[in-house]
Amino acid sequence: MQMYRSKKKKRMATEADSDSFIKTQLLILILQFLEEENFHESLHLLEEESNIYFNMKYFGDTIIKGEWEKAENYLCAFTTLDDNLLSRKMIFKIRQHKYFEALCRNEVAEATAILQKELTVFLACQDENCELLSEILSSKWNDDKLSWYVNTAHARTNLQDDLKKLIEQNPIFQDKLVFPILNNSGLLSIMYLIYSSPENKTSIKEELTYLILQFLDEGNFKGTLQKLEQETMILFDVNYFGNFVTNGEWDKAEKYLSAFTKLDDRYPVQGIFEMQDGGCSEDFGRKNDLLSKYIDASSVKAYLFDGLDRLFSKYPVLLDKLKSPCMDKSRLLTIIKQTMEWWIPHYNNARTNPDNKTVCLNDVPTVPYLCHKSSVPISSSMLEQREMSIPCNNEANGSPCIRGSNGTMEVNCGIDSSVKIKEINEPSECCLLVLPDDTLVGKVAKLMYSQSGESILALAQDAKHKLWLLHDNKYSSGKALSDLQPLFRQPPDGQVMTNDVAANPENIVSCFALKGDHLLSTSGGRISIYDLKTFETINTFAVPPPVATYFIFLPRDIFAIGFDDSTILIRSSSSKKTKAKLEGHQKAITCLAFSPCLNVLVSSGSDGQLCVWEASGWEKLAIKSLLCLSTGELPDPPFVNYIEFHKDGVHLLCVHERQIDVYKAPELNHIMQSIPPESDLPITYATYSCDGQSIFASFKNGCIKVISNETFETTCRINLTAYTQPVTSCLEVYPTVLAAGPFKPNQIALGLSNGRVLLLEPLVSESEWGKDYSR
Repeated sequence: MQMYRSKKKKRMATEADSDSFIKTQLLILILQFLEEENFHESLHLLEEESNIYFNMKYFGDTIIKGEWEKAENYLCAFTTLDDNLLSRKMIFKIRQHKYFEALCRNEVAEATAILQKELTVFLACQDENCELLSEILSSKWNDDKLSWYVNTAHARTNLQDDLKKLIEQNPIFQDKLVFPILNNSGLLSIMYLIYSSPENKTSIKEELTYLILQFLDEGNFKGTLQKLEQETMILFDVNYFGNFVTNGEWDKAEKYLSAFTKLDDRYPVQGIFEMQDGGCSEDFGRKNDLLSKYIDASSVKAYLFDGLDRLFSKYPVLLDKLKSPCMDKSRLLTIIKQTMEWWIPHYNNARTNPDNKTVCLNDVPTVPYLCHKSSVPISSSMLEQREMSIPCNNEANGSPCIRGSNGTMEVNCGIDSSVKIKEINEPSECCLLVLPDDTLVGKVAKLMYSQSGESILALAQDAKHKLWLLHDNKYSSGKALSDLQPLFRQPPDGQVMTNDVAANPENIVSCFALKGDHLLSTSGGRISIYDLKTFETINTFAVPPPVATYFIFLPRDIFAIGFDDSTILIRSSSSKKTKAKLEGHQKAITCLAFSPCLNVLVSSGSDGQLCVWEASGWEKLAIKSLLCLSTGELPDPPFVNYIEFHKDGVHLLCVHERQIDVYKAPELNHIMQSIPPESDLPITYATYSCDGQSIFASFKNGCIKVISNETFETTCRINLTAYTQPVTSCLEVYPTVLAAGPFKPNQIALGLSNGRVLLLEPLVSESEWGKDYSR
């Protein structure tokens, strides 16, 4: 029996340690969630209340801003005067600095109060702080040192640096200064793993917020709980609010209420007025016969609270925020515990040590959505009944889910297998316009709409340019393709704009960029500048080697050129001078993309690398290797074909012949990856629609897929038979390049391997690709 009790006691201790570890991991994930959702006040309160991570940056900011009470409260959540000398020195320095700043402002009364109430406590310490305090009490020290604090910004910066050094030396903070490296949205990813793919993703986030609120309440993190209620505006705590009312804390009550309402809303303002009137009634009720019923202060508060309670129940904005959903106890902790138990066998490092129970959730997979049924309520017991499996071969939409060999997961699982994709096989199932052309020689290498959308420009593999004018009055009116009458423009003298051809024409690398009516173009030889109005060659420059491989125009009269020797030149259009030479790749540059909102340039290369360059000083901010998540290695060949920024300027589309990836700049965090089935490969091109809602992808088997940018689900598949007639020649026909209509989100321009250029749109009756398809 004694042995049994001993084993039981040991097992209980092990379980307690495990639960404590899991709780710590959960707190870390919640901190990440609060940071990502910009709930900063809740974030820093939880840092204080959980005591697991000291945010040096936040603490430093409070010092720079002179928020002394906030700074000391945050610091004292982690350490106290009694801990050690270093802790006392930090608190002493903050109070000393506050004291001298008050003297510099000639606020003698405030300085005296700080000295008497906050600094004199150090006299009992009998250490160096006591000696410094004795010096402070001497007028000579005050006179000599006071000038140090006149320059407030400089003095606070020095204080910040001193405190940082003391914190780093203090053993109290030894394991609390570095936040673990986590995949993005770790906690949300766990929710998606368990609760699958909701039609409205906001519901998952709301469910998670409720779970966090429950966890905070059960863990007695009261300050964070109430602050998060205000920042998320998801749950109005009537009891918490009622405490303010019954205690006569009208300012706090009004502040809490105002977080959920607008000042011009009728009911909240009425409630605020009632609170304020109630506060006044305590002072003046005895002098005013009209307010005689408010003589008893406690009756006043009870009356007001009852009235406000009735008021909130009628107010529509607060109606659905007065009650939290019914949830099992410790719901979020249970979810994390069971996720941990499930994740350990799948974690790469744990496979060699199945008894290892210390694996953390830092590598929890980043899963934006998964292919399951719709979301289930968090109050159900579905978690315990449901096997936490991850489908990894759902190719109903040609986009299988990929699990990384290193334990991470950044995936596209496509749509549910019960959802059938819209397939277009016949020309009658879409709107098709073949652009006129009687000079079909060589495949289309590059394709581009003009900025106005009034013309389309193509560069063929034979180094010749083609230009079509679209009737702008009909184009911009939104009429169907059948109303357009494109005009194939050629120079009157018959001299087609033709690039200088490379010495080895079989390996031509073609690229061009358009700015106004000026075209910058090359086909492996010199770079030419053309005037599209006259078709004249204005200038040629840059005699190879190296060979230019990509151009892009940047703001402020700047353009960038990538070369096959792995370098990038930043040049001025007006002065024609080189402003910077960027070196970060090992092989040829394949594409460049610029984000105005981030002010960064991203480059891709045939070395499988992505580099981010800051466009002010042209420093390299980040570098990322393209990986195939099924192998954890560079795809073969390691050649990034194309990159393009989403219209938000943050998400970056990256196209390889075997996979499509999305990264988040400027850090290039991996968001999604789609690997089509082998029967579709290779991918020839992919690009965002003009509204950023879709990705158009083309394949060498001739099909074109319309992919939802939100979910990476394929919504429509346009097969080769829909836009080409059967041919008897041996020439293989497929799209080599795509261009998205600049004003019509569903218009796609196709450049084909036979030199033909086509425009595609869904039928007028369908409005969007796959929109009206019955599931």
